[in-house]
Amino acid sequence: MFSQSGSHERTPLLGDVARKYRILDLLAIITLPWLLFTLNVCMFTFAFEDFPVAVWVLVGMSIFIAVLLMISGLTFGLRANLTLGYLLAIALGVSIPLGLFIYHRYISEYWRLEDGESYSNVSPVDLSSWRSDAEVLQFDSSATVSINHSIGFVKAGQRYCVAPVIGNQSTAPAYYWAAGIECCSLRGGFTCDDVGKSGARSGVVVHEGDDTFALAAKMAVSIYDLPLQAGSPTFIFVRWTSDPHALKLDLWTGSILWAWISSAVYLLLSGIIGSVIVRHRYRAAAAKSLVALK
Repeated sequence: MFSQSGSHERTPLLGDVARKYRILDLLAIITLPWLLFTLNVCMFTFAFEDFPVAVWVLVGMSIFIAVLLMISGLTFGLRANLTLGYLLAIALGVSIPLGLFIYHRYISEYWRLEDGESYSNVSPVDLSSWRSDAEVLQFDSSATVSINHSIGFVKAGQRYCVAPVIGNQSTAPAYYWAAGIECCSLRGGFTCDDVGKSGARSGVVVHEGDDTFALAAKMAVSIYDLPLQAGSPTFIFVRWTSDPHALKLDLWTGSILWAWISSAVYLLLSGIIGSVIVRHRYRAAAAKSLVALK
């Protein structure tokens, strides 16, 4: 009687302990990879610009911990360590390229506009060499984009579009050009960004990775017989906009949306994967216990 009573008292206690461990295991498998993912994305988004070395050091430490968990799991047969190590490695493998994408697509451009030189009341006939350090140009009231002199230059399947920014002096060379991709016809039809929008007289400078826009501008000069610059031609290409500050705000907002939405999606996926893993693990453990009892 005594032994049976003790057995009945211990069974629910053991069940409670097992459930507690199962919950803790589930929380660890879900939250730790998600926290690492979110931390990496946020570091690249908000800290990489000012502290790149520190970010890479923390990423390196995270990789070391993930590898250490996998090695200990394989060496000592610790399945929990091995599983967690794999999940952390996956979180690293996804968050690092995503964080770098957000940084290069949004944040580096945001800080370029935030910290760069801005000029106001720029005349289209001002020499481009005077504004070589510019990131934002606000043109005077005479400036307009000459859609009729635009060109679409096709390279590697993409159409690079340019149109000269002109003023009242029709004989002046074109130093400044509105530019964009896939927003014009081969000749004319230039609709890039805010071209055609009332009050749009500002440009955010476009930094070319190659000379494609410059080749398109030279082609336009030749085709339309536009006035030539003295010496070697130098062009400044801009994204035509009515509000550079709104464009900068869009970059900041876009980076935050990418960070938060990706974090929420990863939490959902981590919850699904973690639930499947924990359920499989405890079912396997329960099956082994039943076999042992028999």
